[in-house]
Amino acid sequence: MGVQQHRVGVEPIVYKLRWLARHLPETVAAARTFTSLADHVARDLLADRAAPVFLNVSHASRTGLLDLRAGTLRTGALPELGLPGLAPPELVGSATVVGRASGGGVLPAGVPVVAGGHDHMCGAFGSGVRRTGDVYVSAGTSEAQLVLLEQLPPSIDPGVDAGVFVAGGLRFLHRATPSGRYYRSWRDLLYAGVDDATMWDELAKVADETGPAVIDADHQRAQLAALPMEITRAHAMVSLLKGLAVEAETTTARLGQLAGTAIADVTVGGVAVAWQTWRRLRQQATDRRLRFVAEPEPTVLGVAVLAQLGATGSADLPAHLITAETEERTADEHR
Repeated sequence: MGVQQHRVGVEPIVYKLRWLARHLPETVAAARTFTSLADHVARDLLADRAAPVFLNVSHASRTGLLDLRAGTLRTGALPELGLPGLAPPELVGSATVVGRASGGGVLPAGVPVVAGGHDHMCGAFGSGVRRTGDVYVSAGTSEAQLVLLEQLPPSIDPGVDAGVFVAGGLRFLHRATPSGRYYRSWRDLLYAGVDDATMWDELAKVADETGPAVIDADHQRAQLAALPMEITRAHAMVSLLKGLAVEAETTTARLGQLAGTAIADVTVGGVAVAWQTWRRLRQQATDRRLRFVAEPEPTVLGVAVLAQLGATGSADLPAHLITAETEERTADEHR
């Protein structure tokens, strides 16, 4: 089958299309083509109602139908999936102006409508991750980590995905860890009903009193570090967070090895970045320089900057990145 084996996302669209072909054959038979939800919304904004159905290359990376090396859709795969009457959509690059707004929706008439991309990749772009060798960590429910490269390596490890980046014709290697989900389950257990500020204040007080949890390879078990006899809930949470920081460093090393590049800097974005203790635990787990994005919603920023690139040909860089050096300078200024 001509379905791409190394793909981003646990559930590529080919599986959904195959399910529809089996369970709703009449519906599929009446369809002409398919696209992503984001591109469907973008097309619906256009003044030209006859515009072709398009799919941006970033989301196409998640379909299982994109030849990642050539950057083209594998059109021959659709008949093999039992979808002989379904035509592939028109493939467009992210940050491509696909038309002008009709004015009947959320955009004024005549405003350029720009094709978007996968959320983590937009966040990376908005955070200034745009060159070969750049690494981005998107710290959310799924902690996504990616490295940019010119060409994909000949082989890709199991558990590592690949795709086409939202700009520059670059490719990426990507690995996701459900760190945010683990954090949430532990927080619900240890800090139910406690506000974030109170929790992080407790964690800051014991951050140096315990080591990282050891998380097994399949993420089924975590062995806490040696804990003090007068243990608090904060000690257990700190041990988990340190273990997840070690896991992130292990992923960085793995991606760097696969990409054949030495990684010195890593850009990190997400809600957790707002907490100084989280930043400190992450930096302590690596000798690389971590650059934390001050913007709490880097993905939203990335979408806006990607649209700016499509509409104007240039894209702003992030206004503020926090590093260990800037943290130290800020601390010195307040002493």
